[in-house]
Amino acid sequence: MQFLDNTEEDYAGWLLRLTGASERLLILDYDGTLAPFKIERSAAIPYPGVVGLLESITGSERSRIVVVSGRNVGEVSEFLSMARPLELWGSHGWERMNPDGTVTAFDPGEDARKGLSEALRILETEELEKRLERKHASIALHWRGLRESFKQELKEKISSAWQDIADAYGLALKSFDGGLEIMAPGRDKGHAVREIIDGSDPDSIAAYLGDDLTDEDAFKALRPKDLGILVNERLRPTAAHIWIQPPDELLDFFHSWVEACGARQ
Repeated sequence: MQFLDNTEEDYAGWLLRLTGASERLLILDYDGTLAPFKIERSAAIPYPGVVGLLESITGSERSRIVVVSGRNVGEVSEFLSMARPLELWGSHGWERMNPDGTVTAFDPGEDARKGLSEALRILETEELEKRLERKHASIALHWRGLRESFKQELKEKISSAWQDIADAYGLALKSFDGGLEIMAPGRDKGHAVREIIDGSDPDSIAAYLGDDLTDEDAFKALRPKDLGILVNERLRPTAAHIWIQPPDELLDFFHSWVEACGARQ
């Protein structure tokens, strides 16, 4: 664990406040945070020990776990099948699945849908169907595992075509670790985090754990009393307060949460 803009004493004080909080919010990204990246995305199962610790946390009083992912909520639900189903936000905040399984999908608008259809046709023309991910309000192209020369050629070609579409239809174009995504504007992981916090007790305390550039919106949405944790094998510029490396330091943090919450169940 490396402290970025706070200290070990600050972290110890945060854990103490977590113990006495009226509500404890553990907000988590999925890919790269709870599970390692895989070339075959269906193989990205959680790190060993993660699900068991999350089960322990959901069993503690006043703890609420929410997963905020770029994936569709249905995919995340399959990976995190737990005795107590979690609240899930998918497609970068465009979908929400409650623990009872009900799903709310926000409307990206007609222009966004038309633009995404154009972006999709470009990938189909390039015969890249196996590397695309269709979401409620975005399309992602994954190039993890490709030869570096082909990846760069593909990146330049698709980036140029998608940028024209983004400009024409008011869409956003964002890079992530292992690909490129074209998406409807207006919602992101930061919006999801703000809505989660706004729906919590005023005296709640939260932590957000994420690995990717798309998680920076979530880190910036936290309140001063909350904690942002970058989960990544390598340190990069970030708005997070702490950097940890998975899986060992991730499991250590979950153990610390269990211990803090177990003091006053």
